[in-house]
Amino acid sequence: MKKQTKYLIGIGALIIILVAAVFVYNSQKTTSFKKVVTDKINVNEISTIYITQRSSGVEVTQDEIKIEDREEINKIMTEFDKLDLKNAHDRKIKFDPYTYTIRIYVNKEARFGIDIYNTMNISLYDSSKTKNRLREYSTNNAEIISKLENYFK
Repeated sequence: MKKQTKYLIGIGALIIILVAAVFVYNSQKTTSFKKVVTDKINVNEISTIYITQRSSGVEVTQDEIKIEDREEINKIMTEFDKLDLKNAHDRKIKFDPYTYTIRIYVNKEARFGIDIYNTMNISLYDSSKTKNRLREYSTNNAEIISKLENYFK
């Protein structure tokens, strides 16, 4: 009887440890744009945001706009702050007809780069890091893409 009780306690402890490990692992796989970017900078110190639109068809075109208006910068950052990000390791990315590169300058120095490939894939570049500067994420960014498209109409 004592041996059986010890086995049950051991199995119960093992199950609790496994559940906790899965929970911790899954919580680390998801994050938000706010945690990855906005919390690391003072949004009021953003001096410029460059948005580049590239076509990915046969005839490649590229247009770029420069945003320095404080109100417009705040609107853009507010939209990006809504994004929930999930770590992605899929190297087979489908490109939409247009891809977007956003560069965020803080106090006139390049700080973050954002590449939007399609409605589900985004990569973030943090120039302040010495390791793992580039991270790939999956997210639903269809709403942001439609707002970015408006800048080029």
